[in-house]
Amino acid sequence: MKKLEIYFKSLLLFSFLIVLLVVNSCVPNFVRGSWKEISPLPTARSYLTASFLDGKIYAIGGSVYVVARPVIDVYDIEKETWVESYPLPVFRTGHAAVVYKNEIWLIGGLGTPLIHNSVVSFDPVKKIWTDRPNLPYRLDFPAAEVVDGKIYVIGGRDPATGSMPTPHTLEYNQEIDIWIEKTPMLFPRSQHETAAINGKIYVFGGRSVGGGECIQEVEMYDPQNDRWEIVTSMPYARRYHEVITFQDSIVIIGGQNNYSSTNFASVSIYFPDDDKWIEAEELLNNERMNFGCVTDGERIYVFGGSISKDKATTSDNSEVFSF
Repeated sequence: MKKLEIYFKSLLLFSFLIVLLVVNSCVPNFVRGSWKEISPLPTARSYLTASFLDGKIYAIGGSVYVVARPVIDVYDIEKETWVESYPLPVFRTGHAAVVYKNEIWLIGGLGTPLIHNSVVSFDPVKKIWTDRPNLPYRLDFPAAEVVDGKIYVIGGRDPATGSMPTPHTLEYNQEIDIWIEKTPMLFPRSQHETAAINGKIYVFGGRSVGGGECIQEVEMYDPQNDRWEIVTSMPYARRYHEVITFQDSIVIIGGQNNYSSTNFASVSIYFPDDDKWIEAEELLNNERMNFGCVTDGERIYVFGGSISKDKATTSDNSEVFSF
């Protein structure tokens, strides 16, 4: 009887190990990565953007609550340290940023004292700023992506509507150098984030028209057919988060819940091809929102942000997620 009991226990343990092995083999390697601290931001701030270009990360703009931080800090990935810092000509916070034709474009956001409809581009090599065509709307907290050589600006708050979230979809066509109105989103959104993958744009979270409540449904935009559709729902609604396209997935990091009572340290990963969600290792240092985030294709970097529901509690902490 004793031998039989030992046999069944061994069989159960073996079966468990087989299941664990199968499950782990189905989880991509980067899900099993980890976060570690890196050199802190030279200037602590929230509502900034981070862009990767030619081996360097550019942390641009932002604020500490209502105090402007009109600065660009440059992080060298190979040297693993901040190597340059210089002033931003025009203050921006809550803006969108994309890398387009080897320049960093800053789009909309809050300036001094108004919300911007202006768009500027920055050449990091020549250190030259260029004015680009204005948006047709003043937009705070828009999101932006590049797909097939065109820039798309999505949503944001418009002061002309009482700073309510909007459903705008705007396309920049370089050939005619203007912004074109496209089919609007199904849900007006601000404080949302986007990711481009496989020629499509996915929109995650954000504040709805109804007030502080966030949107859980994920919309996908097909630029070729100028069409929006709902494709999935996030595990939980959030705003002031960050979203990064990483390999064949979309990574959603941090943010705040519906009623401004809780910030998140969680990392949720969405696989569009399989319509599946997986949770990865949480951020090391506090729940955070309003931070900068970017990937170099191998790692994910997080900079600054608000580390509590109090927007004035701003951090210079920086982290990287590696294999």
